[in-house]
Amino acid sequence: MKKRNQLGSNLKKIMSEYPERLLPKNCYCSKIETTSLLGKNLYLQRKCFLPESQCCVDGDRNNVTPAAFGDTGLSRMSVNLIGGLFLIGDEKWYQNVTENDNWKEGDIDIKLYEGKYEIQDISTSIYFKLDIANSLQWQFPRFFNDNCQYVKYKDAVIKGMSDNFTFSKAVQYQLKAHSECHHSPHCLNYWHMEVRSIIDSIPPEEIKGKNKREKEALRGMIEVLRKHSSLNPPSLINVISEDVYIKNS
Repeated sequence: MKKRNQLGSNLKKIMSEYPERLLPKNCYCSKIETTSLLGKNLYLQRKCFLPESQCCVDGDRNNVTPAAFGDTGLSRMSVNLIGGLFLIGDEKWYQNVTENDNWKEGDIDIKLYEGKYEIQDISTSIYFKLDIANSLQWQFPRFFNDNCQYVKYKDAVIKGMSDNFTFSKAVQYQLKAHSECHHSPHCLNYWHMEVRSIIDSIPPEEIKGKNKREKEALRGMIEVLRKHSSLNPPSLINVISEDVYIKNS
């Protein structure tokens, strides 16, 4: 009985510690328009679950590795918006949420999400400007080797990206892609956003593999984005005005 009471006490302690300022409120806008966030020198934060030595090159915190961003297996990447009520340090909270936990409206009762969150040891995070993450453009090469066999884009990246990766056979064509940032609040974090890689157009012969191409495009996006990223938190954090996220304010 004593052990059970102690467990209950620890659970209540964890629940009471969860920062309720991260929770959506009924008075909040269901979505923050990206355009209202641009031009304000705001930053996004991406959690990193690797040791710092694997997140940067030769200890240079301004030279972030592709591995630091992780492999989402998707065409989008989860980030936190800095400047609202999400503070640096809040990334230690891991939210075990799915699409069913996306928030649309109403106040959130934290008690209903017992077991959906926990504290994790996050030693490193990646920071980059929202304006940059929302406006990246890159070409998406389709490589073929000397035997005219398709080479996976991931393998090409490992060998040095298109600038240094050459075959005697020319690249068949280039796909073009761009990035966009979208507010994607869920029930435990109103300040959650996504950076999405979007292929501008795709040839008919690639339609069946569109999902794969989009995932590969995200890897290309990371290669570009990492050049504008740092493991150092921003020295100046601008505050997001309440009229951006509070309805009729």
